[in-house]
Amino acid sequence: MSGLSLFGFPVRVRPGFIVFLGLIVFLYGGTIGLWVAAAIGVFTLVHELGHAFAARATGAEAAISLDFLVAYASYQPSRELRWWERAGIALSGPLLQVAVGLIVLALMRVNPLSETDISSSDASIAIWWAGVALGLLNLVPLLPLDGGALVASVLDAFFPGKGRVWMLYTSLVLSAGALVVMFATGSTGLAPFIIFIMIFQYQSLSAERALQTAAISPTGDPETDLFLVTSLVSNQRYRDAVDFGRAAYTQCPNDQVALHVARASTLLGDDHSAVAWLRAGLRSTLSQERFREAVRSNPELAHFSTALDTH
Repeated sequence: MSGLSLFGFPVRVRPGFIVFLGLIVFLYGGTIGLWVAAAIGVFTLVHELGHAFAARATGAEAAISLDFLVAYASYQPSRELRWWERAGIALSGPLLQVAVGLIVLALMRVNPLSETDISSSDASIAIWWAGVALGLLNLVPLLPLDGGALVASVLDAFFPGKGRVWMLYTSLVLSAGALVVMFATGSTGLAPFIIFIMIFQYQSLSAERALQTAAISPTGDPETDLFLVTSLVSNQRYRDAVDFGRAAYTQCPNDQVALHVARASTLLGDDHSAVAWLRAGLRSTLSQERFREAVRSNPELAHFSTALDTH
C-alpha cells in the first residue's frame, strides 16, 4: 500500500506487515489472536510516530514504513544532528508506546502492575503486552533495540564515530551470554528473539568492517555493492556513498545503487546530481513503474518524482 499519510508523515504499509499480523492471528487463535494482532498493529504505528515526531522536532522530514517483522521511521536531517537529538529520537518511540499503553489501560481501569487486572480480558492482555511490555523491552540497551541506539548516541558524545561499533560488539557479547543462560536454565521462551537480534548484530558488524574498504574497492557483485552503498548512506557517509556508488555503477549498472547514490547526493545538497542519478536508475531498471514508486515512497527523493515523470 502507498499514499497514506498520518499527521503529515507518509506511511507505507507493505504486504509483509499484513501477512505478519495475519500470522499472529493464526498462531494465537480465537479472539485473543485478533486482539494481539490489532494491538501490535496500532502500537507499532504509535511507536514509529514517536520517532517521527521527535525527528520532525529537529527539523528533519520523516516517513514511516511497516513490513514483515520490521517497522521503521526514516528521516532526512536538514543539518547534522547532535548526539542528544539522535538519542531523543531513539528514546521517543518506546516512550510514546508505553505512555499510550498506560493511558489506554487506565481508561479500562486496569492496573498495569496487577496480574489479575491484566489477565481480566483478552483486550487488556493484548494492550499490556503490545503497548507496555514490548515498549519497555525496546529500552533494553542492546542493538538493534532503541535502548542500544540511545547508548550508542551517548557514547558518540565522548568517543565520536565509535559509539555504534562499540555497542554492536557489546550487544553481541551480552546477547550470546543471555542465550547461554537461557539454555542452561531451560528458560528458552525468548531464545528465538535473541537469535534474531544476534543475526542482525553479526550482519551489522560485518557491514562496519566492509565499510572500511567500501570507498576503495566495489566488489562488482550487485547485491553486495547495494548493501554497502546503503550502509554508507545510513552511516551518514554521503560523500563516500557517492564515490563508491559511482564506481560500483560503472562496473555493474544497478537501479537500486543509483537510487541510493541519489539519496546521498540530495543529502549533500546536490539536487542536480540526485536527479541525474535517478534518471540513470530509470534507464537501467527492469521495471520503470516500480522504480518510480520507490522514488515516490522515499522521503528524501519523493519531491523529485515529477522530474522523472517528464523524463
